[in-house]
Amino acid sequence: MAPSRAKSLSLMIALVLGIVLCIFASPTIASAPDSQSSPEADVELICHTDNPKDCYPKVFQPTDEFQVVHDDQELPHGLHVRLNMSNGKKEAKINVPDEGNSALEGLPVDQAVVVVDQQQEDPQIPKGAPAYEPIGKIKEPEGEDFVGKPFFTAMKMLKAGETGEGKELDDALEGMEELSHDIYYGLKVTEDAAVLKALFCMMADSDVAYPADITPRDHQAAAILGAALQNNAAALKEVTRQWPGLMEAQCPSTSKSLKESLYTPLVPAHVPSSLNTKTLASTAKAKVGAINGLIKSDIIREEFLKNDGMKLLLEVLVPEGKEWDTTQRKVGQLVLDTFLDEDMGAKLGQWPRTERDSDAKCRVYEASTGEGCWDYHVARILKENKRDSGHWSRDLHDRLAALRKSGKVPPRVEFHCFKPADVRACSGCHAVSYCDAACQSANWTAVHSKECKLLRKVTEQGHPGIPTPVRAVIQALVKPGIGAALENLEGNVESWRKSDKWADMEMMAMGATAFTGQGTGQEELQKTLALLCKIQTNAFHRYDADLGQVGIFLEPKLAMANHSCIPNAMVQFVGRKAILRAEKLIKVDEEIEISYTDYTFPRSKRKQALAPYFFDCQCLRCEKDLNVYQVCAGSPIIDMNRHSLVADVGKLGQHPAATDSNKASTATNCSEELSDLIDEKDPTLSPEDRRRVLRARYQRCKGLTTEKLWAVSPLPQLLTEVSILYIEESNFIYALTTACFVATSSDPYRHVLPYHPIRIKGLLLVAKLLANTAADIASLGNSQAVASKGDINQRALQTLQDIDQVSLCQMLLIMILGSVPKDYVQEWEVSATAQQMLDEINELPGRDQELSLINAWKENPEGEQARAFFEYAVVKQVDSLANLGLEILEMDFGY
Repeated sequence: MAPSRAKSLSLMIALVLGIVLCIFASPTIASAPDSQSSPEADVELICHTDNPKDCYPKVFQPTDEFQVVHDDQELPHGLHVRLNMSNGKKEAKINVPDEGNSALEGLPVDQAVVVVDQQQEDPQIPKGAPAYEPIGKIKEPEGEDFVGKPFFTAMKMLKAGETGEGKELDDALEGMEELSHDIYYGLKVTEDAAVLKALFCMMADSDVAYPADITPRDHQAAAILGAALQNNAAALKEVTRQWPGLMEAQCPSTSKSLKESLYTPLVPAHVPSSLNTKTLASTAKAKVGAINGLIKSDIIREEFLKNDGMKLLLEVLVPEGKEWDTTQRKVGQLVLDTFLDEDMGAKLGQWPRTERDSDAKCRVYEASTGEGCWDYHVARILKENKRDSGHWSRDLHDRLAALRKSGKVPPRVEFHCFKPADVRACSGCHAVSYCDAACQSANWTAVHSKECKLLRKVTEQGHPGIPTPVRAVIQALVKPGIGAALENLEGNVESWRKSDKWADMEMMAMGATAFTGQGTGQEELQKTLALLCKIQTNAFHRYDADLGQVGIFLEPKLAMANHSCIPNAMVQFVGRKAILRAEKLIKVDEEIEISYTDYTFPRSKRKQALAPYFFDCQCLRCEKDLNVYQVCAGSPIIDMNRHSLVADVGKLGQHPAATDSNKASTATNCSEELSDLIDEKDPTLSPEDRRRVLRARYQRCKGLTTEKLWAVSPLPQLLTEVSILYIEESNFIYALTTACFVATSSDPYRHVLPYHPIRIKGLLLVAKLLANTAADIASLGNSQAVASKGDINQRALQTLQDIDQVSLCQMLLIMILGSVPKDYVQEWEVSATAQQMLDEINELPGRDQELSLINAWKENPEGEQARAFFEYAVVKQVDSLANLGLEILEMDFGY
């Protein structure tokens, strides 16, 4: 070896037991005969077919020429063995020690090391040499037709739908798996929609039995997909592009969609007798590999989580035995890399999505695979391997515990009062949780005493829970008074029967009858189905913007209220109560109408939300496709906003989009075109990524922002997200100004009623930000996004210095409490928070003068001096912050 040379390429030649193994990079080696010379009659042969020509000696018989060595042949010592790079086969011949090798001629040899001299000068590209390919270009391998033949054979067979019996397909799939690791071939797999569908269908079909010596095809398909997606960004992009269509496709062997088929257990409950544990674990490992490749896509990962895909992975951690070790390690590594280890690219906050369940609940049935039982099973595996300090379960256990402790896991919602709390499970069923003994006692009396034993059956059978509608049906079946109260409600049974949800409805009804012991006959099933249809048609979805959906609410009299997108009443949920509140004056004998959906959404979005009710809305808003400004202009309660944040009440009914046909058309068309942005949220993104995404979404709304149509969806939702982003960046001043802008230029047009819950929550957000924002540079946070905005930062600080923040906050809190019925102040979390903040402000010393003015306004808001004080202390100050907020929005997110 020449240590003085800057660069050298070393080729090691190993001599082991007289066998010389030569692996050449050059394809110029002479080709070898396809078969060995005819064996003598007394030589023991190996025959895999009935054709004598296909037989070959059990012991390899060398000659002076290289011959192919079969995998099951015995190889004598002392031969010259090589891997022929031109055909990928192992070959051997009689070794000639002094025989030269043209590929090594001219190279200085020092015992076992071959040194290739490196030129010191920059290499010159020879004349006629091919040009360099650009980095990242996926190029078809050259001169490898023989290698790709099995691959393209498999592709052809899969496209033709040849999935029946036959070793030819199995052999082709095996060759396809080997080549799919190559970027070129991996991309070929994913570019062909028919091949991709065939592979996914094959992977999802685990019920087919195979001989012991044949790799199951669901294993082969999973291995091909996993190999194709591994470190292959182009292939993953192709799968993501085709994903929606793939999920709707149907597999030949089943009537289910591919989406339904894919989310089948990785560890089947009924294992074919032909499969041993080792094969089962190996197949599960291949499928975990495919999942690992798929969920690198943000879109597929989100769908995987929504469809309870993590339950499939947890099922793999349940079995015990050495055969499962490597498969379980692969699951653990997938979870770490994707969700918990930031150093490996994980984005924290995506998972887990629920809090940890108690060990007692997870222990009730050892194979419980609810999301809250991950901690239990990981801890169990860690305990079994406690002597192994480097075991994968230790890192997973510690990171999962740390994430839960950080508070980034959504809070558990209490089952009785619907409040986020540190809950404890019912010791009888482990299916429901309570924040304290009072709530547990109240719920026991109300209904849980009738359902507890039934829910225990569910948990004992390994189910983490049951769908909310099923639980509602169970309650109606076991408590006759509930069922009787629903007797006169419309269920739309025939409409449900014709819908694509009917199969799910039947499954839920069968589950309810089974758990309650009602019987499994057609009469019992039809009765339960009718009850379920009534619940699904008439129940209100108890939704909380911070906690998500926390249940359903069904009150027979309230369910009689019909729908309108210009309602005269609304339903407001406070704990377990539903309050029916008028949105405008309702005359005697006038029908009370509420909205079953968000009436500020575009018409197509509203129609989609109303589909489960099986009617088309014929209200004026839908018939004429009115925008929010047109509906606002026709509202009879505009004048109620004299005691709101609106600076000029008259303008509420005179917005150009309400009178100008061109602007009205822009509002309608843009809202429809941008409707996809309404639900486009990803809470798992970092603030930096969210800022980038929000900026792109804001710029898509240029048609709305240019015309100042701030109340038209999706702009209100987008602006609220911007305000929350500023809070996450600790830029409380920008957050405050943006919240003020939404409260004055968006919400009043969408919800004309000043005490609408959306507007009350907007007031509370402004009040909270006022209470937590100081007029100093620290309130701008440390985001680089605002570092260069010196002028507007100084004006923002000056504006805050000119405002009596405490008095403004106090008056906003008084407005909030004045908008809530007194009996419900402490029950509604928004008003309870406002009351607590107000009590703290009232205890501040040295504010006698301010308090006298505020109390005078509170006692007589219609008085001339009180009106003037309110206009100056509240409306003017909020308006100045809102104007600044618009400047900041345009500067930070505009063009």
